[in-house]
Amino acid sequence: MRADVIGEKMRYGLLLSVLVLSGCPGPGDRVSPTYPAEVEYIGAEVCMKANTSVGEYVYLIEILGTTKSDTLIKLVPDNPQPVWALPQQCLPTFDFKFKPGHRYHVVYSIYKDSTKFRRSIDTWFTIPE
Repeated sequence: MRADVIGEKMRYGLLLSVLVLSGCPGPGDRVSPTYPAEVEYIGAEVCMKANTSVGEYVYLIEILGTTKSDTLIKLVPDNPQPVWALPQQCLPTFDFKFKPGHRYHVVYSIYKDSTKFRRSIDTWFTIPE
């Protein structure tokens, strides 16, 4: 066999193996859907609202600020009492102090009580000075 034919077969074989190993997104993937949140400023407080439904609760919150001290990562145990994500109500920030002029990325992992279905609520915002 000629060297150029062997080289071309190896390239196709490499491409095929990369595609097979990486997979394609589909219904069996465990990647949770992500939804946006609306951010409102009520005085000095931040209110994040999302389209949640009855039975959903906060499992994890990540608040990532511009500095390391501006960060909160909190796993919220659902017992003895879950922290409910009530429809059209402010999602809990667990008394986190947002600082004026800082940019934040906030992610909530939300679970559905009866099915344990998980989704994420994700937003970016900057606190006005």
